[in-house]
Amino acid sequence: MQNTESQKALTDVNYWQGFWRRGARLRRLRSLHPYFGPSGIFMRVLSRRCGPLAGKRVLELGGGGHNYRLLAMRKWGGAEVAAMDFSELSLQQLTELFQFHSEPVHSIQSDFFSTSGKVDEASFDIVCHWGVIEHFQPAELMLQASRRFLKPGGLLIFSLPNLHSWAARLFQRYSPACWATHFPYRASELMQALDSPEWAEPGYQFFGYPAVKYAPWESPHKVLRALDVAQKLAIASSFLVPYDRWGSERLSMELLLFARRTS
Repeated sequence: MQNTESQKALTDVNYWQGFWRRGARLRRLRSLHPYFGPSGIFMRVLSRRCGPLAGKRVLELGGGGHNYRLLAMRKWGGAEVAAMDFSELSLQQLTELFQFHSEPVHSIQSDFFSTSGKVDEASFDIVCHWGVIEHFQPAELMLQASRRFLKPGGLLIFSLPNLHSWAARLFQRYSPACWATHFPYRASELMQALDSPEWAEPGYQFFGYPAVKYAPWESPHKVLRALDVAQKLAIASSFLVPYDRWGSERLSMELLLFARRTS
């Protein structure tokens, strides 16, 4: 993704290409998945915030790779889904995942800050991104990029790691190089960025397990490996605890925000 003078990216092209080259084994998305199943945490949150997804045009920014969130929106929700990413490799992996599940997806290789006419603007019912905005400052840059693709009245919904939780403090201490690629936005900062005539009905919530998601390759430290085990154990509790409704800055894994584009 290209930068303007006013834009600060905490990562670069090489970082993300290295991320995608690590690859991942394809996994079948099961209906009982506690996070991405049709009754999982993620889909329950989306249902409450987005309403029925069937037939809606959804664009995910930075949506390449083995993207189970976008797949869930298609497979369980019936949305017409598209993903925009600068990386050809990441979009190949996305296509591979969707073909594996016999589901359609529209892949758009482009810089979402400068699309060069590769996709119609103001044409999507929902624009989303998951774990992207925290790599850029100021937040308004991602919000403006998102707004361009939304129909008037369309919904922007996005999440980022809750970098102020108890578990994030361990991540900061034991994986400082990866931590440096993130900006720890607070909910109040992002709500302030959405306090604009360009947006209506903004809101936020914390959700997810009481941990923080990280990839094992991001740090070999035994403390983070123990955290990963604890998080996997917490998965079982999702069938008893309403993590889609209950959340806090101190505990929850994700921070979710949403708003509608005005005319």
